[in-house]
Amino acid sequence: MSSIIMPTSPQPSRMTAIQVTKKTVPRCHVCKARLKIHEGKLCSCSMLLCMKHRYKADHFCPAGKVVHQMDKVEPRKVEQI
Repeated sequence: MSSIIMPTSPQPSRMTAIQVTKKTVPRCHVCKARLKIHEGKLCSCSMLLCMKHRYKADHFCPAGKVVHQMDKVEPRKVEQI
């Protein structure tokens, strides 16, 4: 008759919490639609957008408003003698 001897550890094993990280799915900033890797467009305002909202007028881009608020540059007029 043989007996199996299990090794005993001096300290009892402790349960450790395992952190599970989920993959973040890229989504449109406006409509929250899931995007594939090739569908997402990064705007100059650093928003990830779908094909419907890729234009500045479609997602109310703050970068587009800066252009309209700038003063027009006009050349100096030459004084007549």
